[in-house]
Amino acid sequence: MKKISILFGSESDKPTYEPLKNDLEKDYSVDLQIISAHRNPDELEKYLKQSEYDLIVAGAGLAAHLPGVIASKVKVPVIGIPVDSYWGGLDSFASIVQMPFGVPVISSAPGSTKDVRKFLNEIEKMKSEKFNNINLVLSETVANYEYAANEINRTKKYATQLEMVVETHPKVKEGFFNIVYVSKSDDVQCDKTVLHVPLLDKSICKDPHKFSDFFTWATKGGFWIGTNNTRNALLSIYKLKTFARA
Repeated sequence: MKKISILFGSESDKPTYEPLKNDLEKDYSVDLQIISAHRNPDELEKYLKQSEYDLIVAGAGLAAHLPGVIASKVKVPVIGIPVDSYWGGLDSFASIVQMPFGVPVISSAPGSTKDVRKFLNEIEKMKSEKFNNINLVLSETVANYEYAANEINRTKKYATQLEMVVETHPKVKEGFFNIVYVSKSDDVQCDKTVLHVPLLDKSICKDPHKFSDFFTWATKGGFWIGTNNTRNALLSIYKLKTFARA
């Protein structure tokens, strides 16, 4: 049985982590720990070094650094849960989802844990080749923009380093791991095992008010990686393959 560590930053997060723990225990060996990245950094370091786990689910509210700090220290996949403490969870979601290249955290929808077990169950069912065949899902309209072409080219270049093959298509395809580019609300694919990446022009990314659009898209559900950060999505898939075959 695969081992999953659940780490949350505060006992006050119990309404979020308790149902998550109860659900994951149906299929996995689960270890729940309450360790704050800010208040207990040494304890966190010790736990990560001495414990056994195949995947970590971490959550926090406010300046939710815990999932990102964990991802910087481990090789296994990390799923982040933004806890709705204030601002509807916008602050914690921004802290978790916008990780720099090379330190990926797959973020759930803000405050949502209901799809984590389902997502992991589907990951375990995937054939090995599906992790190496990536379909970038984007609308034909967006595909014609220069910023989209630049992101796709950068993604394909990185994919060769991970021995992945990347295609683009306007719809989700069977037999592929699908990364869905989101540029409007209707692009969100909540009923599929996909990773969502907002694909946005620089002028939009520089407008802080536009982040509210990103946040609104994410509240529909699914799993998310930061804006124009497809390389982190690829790296997450690479790590998920290791989890699936553990």
